[in-house]
Amino acid sequence: MTDFIKILFVFSLIIFFLRLKWNLGIVMLISLLPFIAGLLTGLTVGFVGITFPMIIHLLGNNPPVQLMVFAFGFGYVGVLLSPVHLCLILTRDYFHADLGTIYRRMTIPVLILLLIALGIRLF
Repeated sequence: MTDFIKILFVFSLIIFFLRLKWNLGIVMLISLLPFIAGLLTGLTVGFVGITFPMIIHLLGNNPPVQLMVFAFGFGYVGVLLSPVHLCLILTRDYFHADLGTIYRRMTIPVLILLLIALGIRLF
């Protein structure tokens, strides 16, 4: 077995126990995994590289485009809100801005992005 197959097997076990313990649905996992990975890495390529192989494994070889866009939207929101996102760090340092003020100003654009992702998921 290759390392990638082993990782997918371990991931399947984790998903099984998460769904068993907290009864999380697939859509909830598809939104939470990229969001958390985006929040932790602060990079778009980071959350896509970490979570999309898992999501494709969950949904099968030919996943619906709407669900992948939905996952990308939530992951991108995680990147935007990440305190380790390079653009956020540089903006804060250069303009001597308060992090709380930055997050308050980002609230409406982030909510719009989430609504668009949810809209794509529903239609």
